[in-house]
Amino acid sequence: MVIIQSYGLAVFFFVITMICWGSWANTQKMAEKTWRFELFYIDFSIGFLFLAILAAFTLGSFGSSGRSFIEDLNQAEISSIISASLGGIIWNLGNLLLVAAIAVAGMSVGFPIGGGIAWILGITINYILVILDKGQPESNPFLLWGGVS
Repeated sequence: MVIIQSYGLAVFFFVITMICWGSWANTQKMAEKTWRFELFYIDFSIGFLFLAILAAFTLGSFGSSGRSFIEDLNQAEISSIISASLGGIIWNLGNLLLVAAIAVAGMSVGFPIGGGIAWILGITINYILVILDKGQPESNPFLLWGGVS
């Protein structure tokens, strides 16, 4: 694993990350004339999955300090790996539905409705799970629900 130990190198990778962050929107604009938005998103997600796997097995095992990717994978429980994979699949499905809503209704309608539903539903489900697990949440519910509203 590569562990960055210099501030200058960390800032360099931060800038590279910021440049690449919007890459899917830029490449979608280039492919806009020939591909539908939803199909491009599916292809981009699959390509990004393959790129992440390639990076994990190459860059994740590169360097002289820390554990390699395979060691980390062997250390993890299978239930944790399945949970993380399922979370990624659900997240991408939600993003695909959001992209479809944006394609139909536009950004100004699709994103606030899709995002609002996701935020309210996520906070509510998380709150219920905390109550079921611990019995009483540690945080102030008035602040939480005040922020939601």
